Amino acid sequence: MTERPKPNDDRALAMCVLWQSNCDRLEENAKLASRYEQRVFDLGETSDERPEAQRQYIAAAKVRDRIADDLEILGRAIFATAAQSYEGASAKLAVAIRGESPSLTDPNPPWPQLRSVLDDLTRLVAASA
Repeated sequence: MTERPKPNDDRALAMCVLWQSNCDRLEENAKLASRYEQRVFDLGETSDERPEAQRQYIAAAKVRDRIADDLEILGRAIFATAAQSYEGASAKLAVAIRGESPSLTDPNPPWPQLRSVLDDLTRLVAASA
């Protein structure tokens, strides 16, 4: 009988955990860049504070874009890597849903069905642990 791989041995699972963490960082940085951009518009063309606000916006936008590029590369690697555990397969599905669905609550097919499958897998994995 083959021993079931441990989740720590599953490269796909490890990459998915990193992807989810980076996705959270992207959302935070996108909000920050948006706030800085709004400040640039709010200050108007003649404000003495505008150059600093523009600098802050550009810096935040560069960080946001770098994280987005890293997520894209990591996402391709995730789906090129075979999961070695049920946890890894569930994590890959979670990445696909979060990365591709229009929103986390989109009511249009196939998103509710895919979220239901993910919930089932997550529950079954937890029960088997």
